[in-house]
Amino acid sequence: MLEFLKRQNIAFYLSIVACVLTIVGIITVCVSSSVQGYAMANLGLILFCTIAAIVLMAAGIFLADKFGAQHYIVAIVNLVAMVLLMVAFANVIMERAVLASAQFSYDAVNTVGWGVLYNSIAGLVMFLLSAILLVVGAFFKDKNRA
Repeated sequence: MLEFLKRQNIAFYLSIVACVLTIVGIITVCVSSSVQGYAMANLGLILFCTIAAIVLMAAGIFLADKFGAQHYIVAIVNLVAMVLLMVAFANVIMERAVLASAQFSYDAVNTVGWGVLYNSIAGLVMFLLSAILLVVGAFFKDKNRA
């Protein structure tokens, strides 16, 4: 295991952080959906997309160790993971758009609604940061194969 960690570059650690941020993001989205009266209709699709993205990110980490971080298979796996993250991102936005409009117009004193909206926004930020970290990690060269 120590040899595995010695072989890794910054892209490996960025991918690990992206996985963790995605896990935190899906937890916050699930928490915001579990509040009574604020359930998301597309939560199953959001869960599927994020879990598949996490699996693909983990596969990308180990494929990068086997083939190198600049290999096209790693790029395709990370691209599909980013697309799945953005599908989940878009679905959360679509689910919470009505809540946001209600909070900013006629239901401004609804503290439960604000809490749900803040949790949803936190999950969205985590998804977006995960995708950004995957993109940034793709630009680092492999130190052993350079």
